[in-house]
Formats: sequence, C-alpha cells, structure tokens
Amino acid sequence: MMISDLKQFLPGSPPSPYGIPLDIKRDGAWGRGFLTDDVTLRAVGWLGDRVDCIGDVSDSCIDRLFVAYERSLKVSGEYRGFHACEVCSGELQHNPGGHVGPIVVWKERELSLIGDGHYLIRFERTVYMAPALLLHYILDHQYRPPDEFEKAVIEGRFLTADDLVFRPSMLPPLSYSTCTRLILPKGDG
Repeated sequence: MMISDLKQFLPGSPPSPYGIPLDIKRDGAWGRGFLTDDVTLRAVGWLGDRVDCIGDVSDSCIDRLFVAYERSLKVSGEYRGFHACEVCSGELQHNPGGHVGPIVVWKERELSLIGDGHYLIRFERTVYMAPALLLHYILDHQYRPPDEFEKAVIEGRFLTADDLVFRPSMLPPLSYSTCTRLILPKGDG
C-alpha cells in the first residue's frame, strides 16, 4: 500500500490507512477508536513497492522505534490481516523456522517483525501514522523518513488504543473475514 509521506488526512478521519475505524475494546464493550479533534493525521512510511527516499536515520530514532515495537506501542489493524513488504522479494518475507515477516538486526538487537497494525506517534498537534514494518524499511531498505517524523519519534509520544477516543458501536468488530465478505465478490475471499 502506497501513501505519500506526510499526506494529511481530512479532519475526523479514522487513525487507519484503510479509512475504516479501528476496533477497540473498553470495559468489555466493543467500539471504534478515533483521534481527538485537535490533531492533524499524517502518513509516513507507506512505501508500496519502491523506496523513493534513501538515507541515514539517527540512532535515537531507530532506538525509539525498537523500544516501541518491543513494547507493542502500536494499534492493531486486525481486520485487515497481515501486511508484507512490497519492496522485498519473497525470500525475506518467510524466514527459516516458518516465521512470517522480516527479522531486523541493529546494534546487537534483533526483532522479528510482523506487519500487523501501525504506529501512531503524537508530537504537538500532529499524529503520524506509520506501518509496523517501518524498522524493516529503514534498516533493510535504507528508507529515510521525513525530518519532522524523525523528530516526532524522538520527542513525541507513541499512542495506543487506550489513547483513542472511544465511541461505542452496536456493530461487531470488523474482522478481516467480515471485510472480505462485505467488499469482495463471492468466491474472491
């Protein structure tokens, strides 16, 4: 999925690259998660099948992304399934032992990444939305995110579902199978 870096979403857009609200659970009830009205949502790192901006990324930024991934400081897009790197050939997608997704190594640290969900990073009045595979794009494909995003990662705050505005819903969570039944013609999903 390709979304231009720093693309600004319309006010009130759900914090999801798919335009579908995030399903979240609070106090045993399902609902939809939204950002507060006082922030701007911007996309970063949704590369599609090519890397247009290559360069170095600061150790501080990479370290914060490592810690955020280790602590699961991301929101899940469970209803969309898992995202694979579109830049890679198939060999990096499926590692020995049946692991799905890339393994990244940095400064004697190793992470097995799974393309599920995305980061939401708030800095001042902007929330940046970046894919869970961002470390793979930076470390294995030398992707260089915009300077303002790097600053946000270092100085900002990673949001989780608990930070989102909860709106109760009478509808069940949008699972991947539900979405494919609603969107795809019979026999395609």
